[in-house]
Amino acid sequence: MDRNFSRIKRTTLGITLALTGAHVGLSSSANALTLLDSSEAAAPSLIATSKTTSNVYAEASKTDRLIIKYRNAESQTMTALEASDSIATLSQATNIKMQFVRSTGNHAQVVQLEEAKPLAEVQAIAEEVAKNPNVSYAEPDKIMQPHATPTDPRYNEQWHYFEPAGGINLPTAWDTSTGEGVVAAVIDTGIRHHVDLADQILPGYDFITDSNKANDGDGRDSDPTDPGDWTRAGECGNGQPQQDQPSSWHGTHVAGTIAAKSNNDIGVSGVAWNTKILPVRVLGKCGGYMSDITDGMRWAAGVAVTGVPQNPNPAKVLNLSLGGPGVCSQTATEAIEAVRAQGAAVVVSAGNSNQDASQYTPANCPGVITVAATKRDGGRAYYSNFGTTVDVAAPGGQTFDPTSQTLTATEGVLSTVNSGQTTPDTDDQYGFYQGTSMAAPHVAGVAALVYAVKPDLTPDEMEALLKQSARQFPTVNERPCDTNQCGAGIIDATAAVNGNTPDPDPDPDPDPDTFENTTDVNIPDYDVFGATSMINVNRNGDSGIIRVDVDIKHPNAGELWVQLYAPNGAYAELQVFDATGANIQKTYQLDATGIAAQGQWSLWVVDLWSGNTGYIDAWKITFE
Repeated sequence: MDRNFSRIKRTTLGITLALTGAHVGLSSSANALTLLDSSEAAAPSLIATSKTTSNVYAEASKTDRLIIKYRNAESQTMTALEASDSIATLSQATNIKMQFVRSTGNHAQVVQLEEAKPLAEVQAIAEEVAKNPNVSYAEPDKIMQPHATPTDPRYNEQWHYFEPAGGINLPTAWDTSTGEGVVAAVIDTGIRHHVDLADQILPGYDFITDSNKANDGDGRDSDPTDPGDWTRAGECGNGQPQQDQPSSWHGTHVAGTIAAKSNNDIGVSGVAWNTKILPVRVLGKCGGYMSDITDGMRWAAGVAVTGVPQNPNPAKVLNLSLGGPGVCSQTATEAIEAVRAQGAAVVVSAGNSNQDASQYTPANCPGVITVAATKRDGGRAYYSNFGTTVDVAAPGGQTFDPTSQTLTATEGVLSTVNSGQTTPDTDDQYGFYQGTSMAAPHVAGVAALVYAVKPDLTPDEMEALLKQSARQFPTVNERPCDTNQCGAGIIDATAAVNGNTPDPDPDPDPDPDTFENTTDVNIPDYDVFGATSMINVNRNGDSGIIRVDVDIKHPNAGELWVQLYAPNGAYAELQVFDATGANIQKTYQLDATGIAAQGQWSLWVVDLWSGNTGYIDAWKITFE
């Protein structure tokens, strides 16, 4: 066990005992494990820890904003003046300088801190704010980045559509559907005029509130035009970027993959070339705030957002080729729930860090379709995130070969761009890009093809269909994919369009999934570091209701403090020095809804009285 982590726990223990049953605000870094029932056990207090988030936050950049939601937010909408006054009062009560910026689509408040701080520090501030009994949750307003690796530099060059190894089997799908009547939202950097996108673009919206990030001279407005997102070395803080970066025209490239016009004798084709694109601008210079992104998501799906005109063209598919390290925030979770309630599917890129996608958000959020990137031979692209969080894979291209250190532009995904290095220049250009940002719009485009012929599919049914119809990964020598790394398979457009609608859980297991650890672990006597026994759960999906059976051998069970930790850092106190007699042999039932089951679960036991020793005999988790 990490001794520093144990010290964190020891500090938490002192706080817990001092509070003696008082309400403790939950950190946004983890969902809550709620005890429903246990044999001879009272309902424990619930606290969240930074167990699985400290390293993640260290990798992330800074932010200068918080998102705070009050407990009565849904039932009582505040005016700007009332919200400003409430934040001022909260600032005084917590001795944390905060200034009201705006309200969000879910009635939370975005507040400005004095300066940008590392996410770990902002997380600590959020946890302090969340202790206020009037606060439902507080969390950093993270800055997301586009998931693409653009290069410098028509249909036969779009291998990613038709080649049998790495393509998505698209041409025969067009015999059935071209996406007619479907709206797909591109939640991204905005849009540029392009001849291959003419008549494809609906009126969108610019949701960027920070004029510096917006780079267009103002904040939110009805013009989603991309003015460019170039940055100078060090402009984004923390020495990032390390060198000058040109404008990406990222949203225009993504939009072209989804719906560039076909059969017009110009340029390239989109996956669903009769689908309309709804451009929603949320990313600018140095990325974009999650609060802006989630408002853009809500608006795109037809959910009302205060201060913004209602969207007359709600999208059926939302593409988010963006993200960053960290857990899924409450703000993102609520936005995804609201979007899915409207019947819209949310497609998200897995990320470009060659890491487990479970550590990147919004790829790790419940309810999204997470997409990994494959290269031309169908193997995993070297940059693509991976793991059981991934749902499906799609071509993202690989213009750079890390083994040979060579650059081959045509191995990337070809789509619409602008030629300007900083500000816009010639609009009607094309470029090969690589990234999971390029993979996600292939899936969003196929979803649009499917919705055109099966408009009543729920988001869960869409995800199940895309996964069930995906084709097997080909055999390759370098970075082969399998279902544990890259999802159910490579997306297959023809199979998806022509497939039968599956049950979202086509083969439910009537028996609960149980995972057990029977290895004895000694509990050190009078030691704050305690003992930890771990169970690695390889079960996909939401945890839901779980049952935890504990068998601890100890002559005086009243000396023990027992906690259960979920993979995302949430924990529940199962026993707090209140047992009688010898041993703890109990069953606890908890509500872990909203927490991904896959990952490492831990049982932690501390003996803080001297004179007796014991051990963790066995314990198990059952997902009901």
